[in-house]
Amino acid sequence: MDTAANPDEVRLRKGSPLRERLLWAGAGVLVLLILVPGLLTWASGCPPLVAAFLAVPVGLFLIGVAALERNVAWIITRDGILIGKQRPFGQVHKRQIDNHDFADVRVRKNRFSFPRSFSLVCRLASGGVLISPPLPDITRVNETSATVARLLGLPEAPQVENPLDAVNAEIILGPPVSPGFGRVVRMAVPVLTGLFSLPFLIAF
Repeated sequence: MDTAANPDEVRLRKGSPLRERLLWAGAGVLVLLILVPGLLTWASGCPPLVAAFLAVPVGLFLIGVAALERNVAWIITRDGILIGKQRPFGQVHKRQIDNHDFADVRVRKNRFSFPRSFSLVCRLASGGVLISPPLPDITRVNETSATVARLLGLPEAPQVENPLDAVNAEIILGPPVSPGFGRVVRMAVPVLTGLFSLPFLIAF
C-alpha cells in the first residue's frame, strides 16, 4: 500500500506478489537440478562436481525466500496502527496498537536495500520497538514521517538527510521514484540464476 490520499491515514506495505514468489521458487528448483549430475558422478566413483555443492545452498535459499517471506501491511490513523502479517497461503494475523501506547517515532535508513529506502522506527511506551515497511515515496520521507507523528499525537520526528527529498533545492526532479525498479531487480536475480544453470543441465 502507498501513502493514502486521505490526510488522516497512511498505508505502508512490504512483500512480494505470488507471481514473483513462484519465479523465485522455480529458479530454486532449477538450480537444485544441478545436484543430479553431481550425485550421478559421485555414484560412479568420480569426484562430485563442485557446482553440485554450490547448487544446494543457492537453490534452498531461493526456495526459502519464496516460501517464508511475509507480507506486512501497516494502516496508520489517529486511533493508532493496525498491523497485518501474512505468510504465503496462510491466514492474516492482525494487531492493533493504540496511539497512546507510542512514545516516539523516528526515521531510519535501511542499509541493505536497493534502491535506497527508509522505514519508521516506532518506540512503544513499554520499551518495545516496531519497524515499519519501507516508506513508499523516497522523495517525501520527512513529510510522511511528520504526518505519522501528527496522526499518533507524537513530537515530530527529526528530519533525516535524504538527497532525493523533494524539498532539496539542489536536486532536479524527474519521474517519481518508485519501488518498482527494485522489484525488477529482484525478479531478474532468479532469471539470471536459471540461465547460468542451463549449461550444467545441457551438459547433463
